[in-house]
Amino acid sequence: MAFGRAASIREEDHVVRYPDNRPVSRGRPNVLTTSQYTIFNFVPLNLLQQFRKQANLYFLIISIVMLIGEKTPLFVGTIKAWSTAGMLGMMMTVSGVVAALDDMARHKSDAETNSKDVKILDRNSSVTERRWDAVSVGDVLIVKNQEEIPADMVVLRCFSDDGACFVSTASLDGETHLKPKVAALKGVKPEDESELGRILDNIKFEIKKEAPQKSIYSFSGSLKLGDAEEQPLEMRNVLLRGSVLRNVEWCVGIVIYTGNETRIMMNSRKVPMKLPNLEVVINKAMWVAIAVQAVMALVVDLLFNFVEKKYFRSLWYLYPDGFVHPEGSLPDLLAYWVTFFVLFSNLMPVSLYATMEVCNKAYAYFIANDKVMGEGGAVARATNLCHELGQVSYIFSDKTGTLTKNIMELKDVYIGGKEHPTGHNGSQGEAPPSKATKDFWRCVTLCHTVVRGKDGSYEAESPDEDALVTAAKNKGYEFEGRTTEGDQSFFKVKTSEGVETFEIMAVNAFNSTRKKMSVVVKDRNGDYFLMVKGADNEMFSGAKADGEQEKQRRSVIDFSNKGFRTLVLGSRKIEQAKFTEWHGKYLKAQVALEGREESLNELAVEIEKDFTVLGVTAIEDKLQDDVGTTIEKLRNAGIKVWVLTGDKLETAKVIGFSTQVLTRSMEIVEEREGDFQEFDAKTKESQGGQSGKEYALLITGQALEKMMANEKKIEQFLAYAQVCKVVICCRVSPLQKAQMVELVRTRVKVSSVTGQPVTLAVGDGANDVPMIQAAQVGVGIYGREGRQAANASDFAIQQFKYLMPLLLVHGHWNYRRACIFTLFTFWRNSVQVLLMCYYTMSSGYSGTTLFEDKLRITFNGFCSIPILATGMFNCDYTRAILESKPDLYKFGREGRDLSPFLMFGSTVSALAHSLVILAVSYAAFPSMEFSGIGDYWSFGAMVFTILVIGVAYRVAFLTATWNAWSWITLAMSLGGYFCFLEVYGALKLTPTMYQVPRHILSAPVFWVCVLATLCLQLLVDVVIWLLFNCREDPVETPQGTGAESRQEDGPSE
Repeated sequence: MAFGRAASIREEDHVVRYPDNRPVSRGRPNVLTTSQYTIFNFVPLNLLQQFRKQANLYFLIISIVMLIGEKTPLFVGTIKAWSTAGMLGMMMTVSGVVAALDDMARHKSDAETNSKDVKILDRNSSVTERRWDAVSVGDVLIVKNQEEIPADMVVLRCFSDDGACFVSTASLDGETHLKPKVAALKGVKPEDESELGRILDNIKFEIKKEAPQKSIYSFSGSLKLGDAEEQPLEMRNVLLRGSVLRNVEWCVGIVIYTGNETRIMMNSRKVPMKLPNLEVVINKAMWVAIAVQAVMALVVDLLFNFVEKKYFRSLWYLYPDGFVHPEGSLPDLLAYWVTFFVLFSNLMPVSLYATMEVCNKAYAYFIANDKVMGEGGAVARATNLCHELGQVSYIFSDKTGTLTKNIMELKDVYIGGKEHPTGHNGSQGEAPPSKATKDFWRCVTLCHTVVRGKDGSYEAESPDEDALVTAAKNKGYEFEGRTTEGDQSFFKVKTSEGVETFEIMAVNAFNSTRKKMSVVVKDRNGDYFLMVKGADNEMFSGAKADGEQEKQRRSVIDFSNKGFRTLVLGSRKIEQAKFTEWHGKYLKAQVALEGREESLNELAVEIEKDFTVLGVTAIEDKLQDDVGTTIEKLRNAGIKVWVLTGDKLETAKVIGFSTQVLTRSMEIVEEREGDFQEFDAKTKESQGGQSGKEYALLITGQALEKMMANEKKIEQFLAYAQVCKVVICCRVSPLQKAQMVELVRTRVKVSSVTGQPVTLAVGDGANDVPMIQAAQVGVGIYGREGRQAANASDFAIQQFKYLMPLLLVHGHWNYRRACIFTLFTFWRNSVQVLLMCYYTMSSGYSGTTLFEDKLRITFNGFCSIPILATGMFNCDYTRAILESKPDLYKFGREGRDLSPFLMFGSTVSALAHSLVILAVSYAAFPSMEFSGIGDYWSFGAMVFTILVIGVAYRVAFLTATWNAWSWITLAMSLGGYFCFLEVYGALKLTPTMYQVPRHILSAPVFWVCVLATLCLQLLVDVVIWLLFNCREDPVETPQGTGAESRQEDGPSE
């Protein structure tokens, strides 16, 4: 996405004053533009993109060379440039129309966003409406509940008693919980909306802001109200564009960033261009085709120059006055090579890209409308990757929210040396709670960032916190919300002993370095307490040593072995003098404009120590439906599954068994420190022929961090990982997830045409976006963590279980369909060029084409139509067979259908078919004269017509699934061609072709040739198919002619 161009940042742009510099208008700096084209740049930009495709550029160059041959004496140019340029233009037009339709949808979406209205508090303190794209820095906006924020703004006032509001940031960070925001100005809320215009009367302030940054979690600024001292502004005072106001009727804010300077746009990045494996193979095949074309031209060139040239140039009826070399021409050896190279240029299929784009659109439609993929369906954003789904070798999966539902429930706690299973209602018997139990649950109700809505519901920053606070409520420790009195904030907790109030003195937010969060509160007696919770390794290292710690550590391991997520809670009393000293530094760090986060983190580390561990929590994250079955099917398909998770190794291991990622028969190696001592031995052992053994690797983020700094360890890791059925990476960061995908994608070799594995990454959260974009195929799941992963993905699904139909069914079908039309397209053009090559030797090496130009130009058009139905609908197996026999997936995973062997077989087939057409044509007309007419136009038109009919037959031979579209496309191809012949022959556009088609079609001998050609072609195809497909298992032969294949095929019907 991109906005309109933003002005460069000047020093004064770091300051926003009210009301001194409230702008009247600054144009439309807040314009959202996700579209690629405008009406003015569509043609040049689209042409630039299309000519990046090698085949299009090739045919443009060939057209220029043809034009040079027409207009200059450099070489003999027998093919008109317009014939190739016209076909290229037609195919590029198809691609251009597809691109235009896609971009029109983006334009429509942009217009809907830019035309939204927002209320503005104008110069006259009256409320007016303005379009989003007219919002500027310094504008005061009024946003109502459930409305989206149009630009980054500091919230000034809220319609709430405590000056707080809440926002949903799912579109920014993928998190579905609400985040609290605090108004920067204190004051009494207006009674109703009629007072909104006067809400900032007689108020002057100045805001200093940092330069535009990418971080959506931090902001450094300050607000100076009149002559008062500056007060700090943090991210809790800022509403970001894209977030949605919730749980408050309205708020007022002043815009500080617009356009490209907003956080959401600073974080937006271009979706990486992913070149499909199939296109890589096609590009290589096209270079091979060019090489073959050059060799064919060279062979014919040498035959002419060294064998036939002297003879032909001595013929008096060709050169009555003797041959005279044209002035300014190239040497014969080079000139005739160029002539023949241009003559054979159609060996490169100009229509392949257009055919592929049309078929890809159909594949995306079928995926989106497959009812098996869930009620909400699936989304295919990257249509060019639909056939990549059938070639995946590695799957990289997140755990939480992907393999599990991200629905948390507190199942057990460890307090005072005992486990206390909670159950859903938290019942723990009637015994009165001990002091340790009270301290534990009090810590749970205080150490969090949960907010309570008006309806009593909780909004938490993570599902874990929601589960903990809800469980505490069920235990009789109810968090009743936060209140504000002046500059002071309070927690209210209701227990069986009454309502307790705690003043919030400081909140140390969680970060991935400390892996803890904490609060400092003051109770009604004036005592200060630290309440802290976090990951076990960090918590135990900062805790006060006591005799219980060993038991607590063991409880963490026990809970992890049951597949639970664990947190350790602790607290300590802080002496007033120490607190006062620490709190002074804390308040100073809060107002710092530079290094604020670092300073606050250092202060958190300083206070979060010497606490007493109160207990351990065990939270269950429920598994997604049919995860085990899906993983088992994927593994049986030969796909290796890697799980990349932030959980500790023990938890990941248990989840691995419950999801069937791991099996009891596997030999599991655990690597925690990064020594890799077992790797070499295990790699050699696996390569030593112990066939029945399967290996799995569990490795921590710490070990991976050490590995990435050592090339030898990377090689050791990859060597062992490749022999493992499963790799589980634990405690990994988003960056490490992307590194693992990139490592496998670029450095692992597999047995396929390209040698590189196709990697697929699947996740549901914002932290999964880097690995989704690093993989060749990114799949997002619409989960509880928001839609950011789904929005950044190539394909989006509802649940993990839908990977099975997406890959094993749609992926298999799409890959084999794409390979059929790719091989067919090369085959089709090869037959045509071979016929032209044969004729060259019969035409005195003059470079004359066998087919008249206007007739020849129709070849790619009419002969591309029938393969469309096969390319879209062909199903070699039913859905039921593909799901029950996942090993059939090997065709795509191993790249069998575009292997060099099958490509060679297709070339042999093209050679055989061209010889059949040549033999029949020359047998019927040995002198190349049609029924005594004696002109090569009639002979060429006859051969071309037999070729077109033979191409239609070839499509029928390749088609396994017949439906209405199969017959329609065949009828469109043959019917369209014969209609063209009738019209073209009746017009006098080319005198030499006048009435030629009618004369041909009315001759019985022509139809005899057609019948003979078809019979011989069928015989050739059966023999070649037996030779090149005999290696397939009998069970893997196509399922009839389509009746069976169409059963349960969903949208492919």
